[in-house]
Amino acid sequence: MGPACVRAHLGEAIPRYTITSAEVAAEQGRLRSALRETDRQLDGIKQQVTRLGGDTLILEAYQLMLRDAYLVEHALKHIADDRVNAEWAIHRTVEGITRVFDQVENPFFRERAKDVHFVAEHLLVNLLGGAPAAPRAPEGGIVVAHDLSAADVVELRRRGVVGIVLEAGGSTSHTAIMARSLGLAMVAGVREALSLVREGDPLIVDGGAGEVIARPDAQARSAYEAQRSERAEAAMRRTRSRELPGETRDGTRVRLMANVELPEEVGAAVGHGAEGIGLYRTEFLLLGRSDWPTEGDQLAEAREVLRLAEGRAVTFRTFDLGSDKFRLPGAAEEANPAMGLRSLRLCLAEPEGFKAQLRGLLRAGQEGSLRILLPMVSGIEELRAAAAILDACVAELGLSGRPPLGVMVELPSAALTADFLAPEVDFFSVGTNDLIQYTLGVDRLNDRVNYLYHPMHPAILRLIHQVLVAGARHDKPVAVCGEMAGDPALALVLVGLGVRELSMNGAAIPEVKELLGRVTIGYAEQVAARLLSCSTAAEAAAEVERAAAEVAPSRRPRHAAGERS
Repeated sequence: MGPACVRAHLGEAIPRYTITSAEVAAEQGRLRSALRETDRQLDGIKQQVTRLGGDTLILEAYQLMLRDAYLVEHALKHIADDRVNAEWAIHRTVEGITRVFDQVENPFFRERAKDVHFVAEHLLVNLLGGAPAAPRAPEGGIVVAHDLSAADVVELRRRGVVGIVLEAGGSTSHTAIMARSLGLAMVAGVREALSLVREGDPLIVDGGAGEVIARPDAQARSAYEAQRSERAEAAMRRTRSRELPGETRDGTRVRLMANVELPEEVGAAVGHGAEGIGLYRTEFLLLGRSDWPTEGDQLAEAREVLRLAEGRAVTFRTFDLGSDKFRLPGAAEEANPAMGLRSLRLCLAEPEGFKAQLRGLLRAGQEGSLRILLPMVSGIEELRAAAAILDACVAELGLSGRPPLGVMVELPSAALTADFLAPEVDFFSVGTNDLIQYTLGVDRLNDRVNYLYHPMHPAILRLIHQVLVAGARHDKPVAVCGEMAGDPALALVLVGLGVRELSMNGAAIPEVKELLGRVTIGYAEQVAARLLSCSTAAEAAAEVERAAAEVAPSRRPRHAAGERS
């Protein structure tokens, strides 16, 4: 809670002017100087982050963008070919890069366009001869802006700001990640926040609930203070329970694992109490390239992840690529990439690239506990085709056997044929995010229809239940690695359905562990049984909230269905 500090767009005009051929070298030199200065400034910000106890990985990513050959060489070429000033050359280059990112389906990759823009903005300020604009905010204040960079967040935290409200962005943005890393309350995607909030307005920002209250009355202030006190106590309890295993009050074990995208995140996940990595997204190895990684590339990354996991199990998902975010040379345009040549079907169409990945994983697996997970399997034919390639790689490498092989259940067809798939796999992992989207036919990022996206829709619960029944019949474990796993109330439901491994954002593990420790397995099973009889998502959501309120009375309701956002 604090006073609002409204920060409008920077709105810097980008100067454009023509230079002569004799001025090209000097203009390119000016750009190189600005690049070096920006890099030096980011080094300084990284030092601040380290002092504040945060993670510098995002800022290192900014520096990699700054040093990226594509960005630098294209800007230098613009200057030489078009005889334009450095500011305009950078502006045009970044416009081209962000247009590509904007067309990408995956929200994580789309958010990266903003990172490129933030880096360019920093660079432009240096080209224009000024110091980067320090966000204007008093200690104890809450900044309201259209958007901010991760570097801005660092400066705001250093100045003692306690919260951030953004019109743009989402939970996957680097800005949000940096805010969480530094313990700043932040809510993104608040439409028209700049016009609704006035300078100095008292604000309450609840990052956990995604709620902003402007000009709160006495009752709201009192409720906020009580919640803050309760959360502080809860945080202390979770810290103390970090080393304890995940289990219900009566001792049913539930493995709590982490979803990870980069090797650098493994240590943080373990620090949150992860018993292993339930989902490692290998496709980030392809970020910024247009060809398949080599066997050596994959081997080096997998080996590093296993080393950092220190003996804990790691589930590597093979490349989950869409033709929109990884286009092979000569690949055809697709009208609907989400339904097109993507993920496992792309790997099967390009077996040499797929084999290079599998061989790298198999070799790394000799040094740790490794599982392989196949994404977007639509049926047994694709599973058998992928398994045949894996077995061929095992034979080529002269290994005695293959590591555990699993299927990611994220298409309704895989859930409905789980009884056929089960005899030929070692485990299932349900990817609830895509399973919900494909089952309900709704894009959760589409503001016009995302009110239909709901994890407690009867169809979703029944599909998960069906996979669990098939897994139990063939003695094959079933994990859940979608966002449902990281929601404590929904984790209770999943455990009640029979799930014994949940993989989530590492930061969610302590809260899920705490709630599971409050219930018996019998209670969780009763809740799950009642949900399976619900005919609507709204009915199921109400049931979940009643159950969660019984277990954790201080918890704030999170679930509602059938409401337009």
